[in-house]
Amino acid sequence: MVREIWARGVVANGGPVQGRLERALEARLRWPTTCVVGNGTVALQLLGAAAGLRDHNGRDEVIVGSFTHAATFQALRAIGLRVVVADVDPVFLTADPEYVRRLISARTAGIVVTHTLGVAAEVDVLESVAREHGVPILFDAAAAVGVDWRGRSIADAGDGSAFSLHATKVLCAVEAGAVATKHAGLAARLHILRNFGIDNEQNCADLLGTNGKADELVCAVGLASLDGLEAEIAARIELLQRYRDGLDLPWLSFLDQRPGATSNGAVCAVRARGRGGRPLADEIHSVLHSEGIQSRRYFSGAYAVPAVTGSGPTPEADRAREDVLCLPLWGKMGPEVVDAVCAAVRGAVRQ
Repeated sequence: MVREIWARGVVANGGPVQGRLERALEARLRWPTTCVVGNGTVALQLLGAAAGLRDHNGRDEVIVGSFTHAATFQALRAIGLRVVVADVDPVFLTADPEYVRRLISARTAGIVVTHTLGVAAEVDVLESVAREHGVPILFDAAAAVGVDWRGRSIADAGDGSAFSLHATKVLCAVEAGAVATKHAGLAARLHILRNFGIDNEQNCADLLGTNGKADELVCAVGLASLDGLEAEIAARIELLQRYRDGLDLPWLSFLDQRPGATSNGAVCAVRARGRGGRPLADEIHSVLHSEGIQSRRYFSGAYAVPAVTGSGPTPEADRAREDVLCLPLWGKMGPEVVDAVCAAVRGAVRQ
């Protein structure tokens, strides 16, 4: 593919490989109309803009689940929206539909819900809340590539979904993102917005546009990665079971997929608390890093979302930030590596 790209002399600006990746995502993952973009943050930014979340009639607030990456907030702030934070479900750590319902006001422009760490949100209930109040609902599906919800692709949820194809994700295009939507008008606007807002008349008329295109080389990597996606997910699911067998401990629990959804093995996320409910994630994380094991503290520390002025209490999200730890996981990770990580976690707690 790279040789073909060089021979063609088209490396960016909507080349044919980008189109091939879009059609492949639609066909193989059963996504609706798909627009590939530069990264996952741009995907959410352009989705929010194309969906008209900022209507300039006093509605400038967007309700967002509080346990998510800072990029979720940043993408929405970039198009002039004010983020209002909703607490999360205590088990699956996705936005609590009843909390979301209570936050809706005359200023609400829309709802944005993260499928947290690849765990599907309570899609049907949240869609119902959005319909009840007549506001769009979008999904930050950055880590949810390959997840199905009740027999349909997770990309069918709401008015549109933004995905990440970053190097750390199950489907990797080095650094790219994608937006999927079943609304033809929204899809058409997305294609304009990702190219500086230049429309078919060659006018740069939409100032919410940006340089959101993906180049041909990363799209080639995305196509190659897509060929191995099923095998990657299957390998991760097997390794997750080995983690469960090796960390069957009273002070540690795994973040499970919501019933009704398939797992894509996005991460190995655990919650760790010791005697008296003392959070252990930070201590385990420090010990693992001292041994060269790259765990991650999503979404705290370097990955924490800054405080949002005017937001109410979010005790479940605060609790998750204290005790969630993500352990290393990738498809070609050998079982002996899982065993070594498990031994290091057990040793960290003994320390």
